[in-house]
Amino acid sequence: MKSNLFFKTGLAVFALILYSSTLRAYTAVASGNWSNSATWGGTAPGATVSNQDIVIPYGITVGLDMNVSFSGLSNSFTVDGNIANAGTTGITLVQGTFAGSGSVAVNRITFSTLAAVTFTGNMNVNLLENEGAAVVLGAVVNITDTLNLDAGSILLNTGGNMILQTNSTVRVNSGSLSIHGGVFSNTNSYNVVYVGASKTTGIELNTLTLGQLYINLSDNTQTLTLGNDLLVNGTLSVSAGKFDFSNRQLSLRGDLVMGKGASFTSNTSSQLIIQSDGMITSALNFSTGSSIQTLSVHLTGNGTVRLASSLGIAGYLKLMLGALSIENSATVTAQSGSVVHIEYGSMIINGGAFDGTASYDVEYMGGPLPAGVELTGPGLNNVTVSLTSPTPSGISLNGNVAVAGKLNLIFGSINLNGYNMALNGTFYSSGTGSFIGHVNSELDLNLAGYASGALVFDASNQQLKTLSINIANGGSITMGSPISINTLLNFSSGLIDIAGNDLIILSTASITGYSDTRYVITSGTGRLQLFVQSGSAPVLFPVGTATGYAPGTIQQVSGGSSGNFMIHVMDGVYVGGTSGYNSAAISSVVNHTWLIEAASGTTVNMSLSLAWTAAAEVNGFDRSQSYISHFLNAQWDTYAMASASAGANNTYVMNRTGITSLSPFTVADNKAALGIQEAVTLPSIQFYPNPATSELNVEIRENEATWLYEIIDVTGKTVFSTLSNAPINRFAVNELENGSYFMRISNPVDHRIFVKRFVKI
Repeated sequence: MKSNLFFKTGLAVFALILYSSTLRAYTAVASGNWSNSATWGGTAPGATVSNQDIVIPYGITVGLDMNVSFSGLSNSFTVDGNIANAGTTGITLVQGTFAGSGSVAVNRITFSTLAAVTFTGNMNVNLLENEGAAVVLGAVVNITDTLNLDAGSILLNTGGNMILQTNSTVRVNSGSLSIHGGVFSNTNSYNVVYVGASKTTGIELNTLTLGQLYINLSDNTQTLTLGNDLLVNGTLSVSAGKFDFSNRQLSLRGDLVMGKGASFTSNTSSQLIIQSDGMITSALNFSTGSSIQTLSVHLTGNGTVRLASSLGIAGYLKLMLGALSIENSATVTAQSGSVVHIEYGSMIINGGAFDGTASYDVEYMGGPLPAGVELTGPGLNNVTVSLTSPTPSGISLNGNVAVAGKLNLIFGSINLNGYNMALNGTFYSSGTGSFIGHVNSELDLNLAGYASGALVFDASNQQLKTLSINIANGGSITMGSPISINTLLNFSSGLIDIAGNDLIILSTASITGYSDTRYVITSGTGRLQLFVQSGSAPVLFPVGTATGYAPGTIQQVSGGSSGNFMIHVMDGVYVGGTSGYNSAAISSVVNHTWLIEAASGTTVNMSLSLAWTAAAEVNGFDRSQSYISHFLNAQWDTYAMASASAGANNTYVMNRTGITSLSPFTVADNKAALGIQEAVTLPSIQFYPNPATSELNVEIRENEATWLYEIIDVTGKTVFSTLSNAPINRFAVNELENGSYFMRISNPVDHRIFVKRFVKI
């Protein structure tokens, strides 16, 4: 009975509490200010509302004229109408439920330990704060000043839309912002501030519209870890803490300000792209041991980015525009396989260092600029020059350079600038890439084989101090322009083909190391030019063709003047000197023609030695009965027969003296039929009858002269020869087959030659 009484009494008390709570709810009955009792039809709620419901019905607007704090676990703050203010007041929701579907437009809303938010209307606030609540938002929230995530969490649920206005700020301490069906609208430029302990960034960072980013953690041991790729359009300020963008791309389009001890952390999958206007305020400071995949510098106005700590480059160091200055105690280390890519930027040393010990490459793909420390590393492998300026422009060396891999000279020039360059791998030239020479520069071609493309020197300077040819496997390099050597042309291995250009060895220079496998090929119209001092030792020209070594030696004797001589050698022996029928096809000759010239004004009185290898001897050439033939008066002349002597480098040598004029030279033997070409006039000589049937008469009106008479068929073969000093000679031709023949008459003393064509019928 008592139990039943107590039960009934409890129900009554509970009902009374509910009734009392209902009676204590504040329901707005008219539009007006919060503090106005008329707004509520009686007593106004006041600044602190505890364990009481607040209800603002549809159609009623309450002006928030004071700061309001609402609490009560079982109470609700329901806005179906409107709350608005034009001042600085706000609402702190400590406990209870925030509900309704109306509109809230106040300066501030603070969530503390709120139990639930079911509000689905519109919020327009300057400041939205969360101090520890687990807030699930389905409302449209428009923030004009600050979203303060001090603690707790905000989840944008389905229907929720948080909109950050231009220049608004998200401040992140221990709170978080996430999405589950809602929208975080940050299409306007806004800012983010991180404070407190270590954390990872979330959706509060938009990679397109972020303006300023401020990192001011509790101390420099705390870390902000970047959760996604990020673009900072304004200033990145790291006042305190570490900013870890490992595995991410961080792009800066504004300034960088770093506090003392603040730092970046990155790894070999990180990218830092600095694309800003002018100077960067603070130096980059990375934590110890940091590396990066890509560091790109693009500063308009040729600004400078300073690096105050050591950094390894695993992939690309891109110097697009402006300078990367390596400061005291800092080292940029090019790791194995990395690339220094330079367009219009540069890397400068300002107390720091560049470590290029590992194998790395360098690319130049912009405009003209001086080469920097990027070419000084002992691990320098491949170098590419492919400039993009409208006209060829150059990379100017500021130190000696050794390229271990491939030099790709595609467009633009390398200005040697008085320094030395060694190519220790392979070489490619497109024909539009070139060198700019210098009288004090050495170019060492230590190539692994044939070079691809020509060695071109810009017309502005085609001089070198030293050119060294060391091309493995008998390879060669082709000249694409003239080159002048001031000190030394040295052969260690391989050949240089001068093609259509002159290779000029100045009077101060010499040639060393040449042999039958190391020499100058004159495949086009180019010539090897050397200075010959009158009365001095013979000067050897180590020239040849692609088929073999064929050097010439010139000595200016008494009566000849000092000067420059040029030799070009080609395959073949032509009836016109350099044109017409190639007599080497059938005649017993050395299959070379030497074209020798002298500088204008040089008086020629020289001894000439021509050399060749056995492979150049054709058609049964007899080197024991041979001579140097000179193309004079449109004919190949004859000379005293002699035996060729053995020369250096597997050659045979023939000499001729008393040469006072220059034109083509070759080497023939006593059986060779050279110059099968009819003379225009035959002074003092008569041929008859022509055509001839059985006898051909030749009458020479010169007394006491001995002549060599030769009948030669159209193939160049000598079918008859004899010496005679008789004024009239009769030659039986009846046994010759019908056809055309040549009668060649030569004077062994003065080397005159006359040729007359006749017909046998």
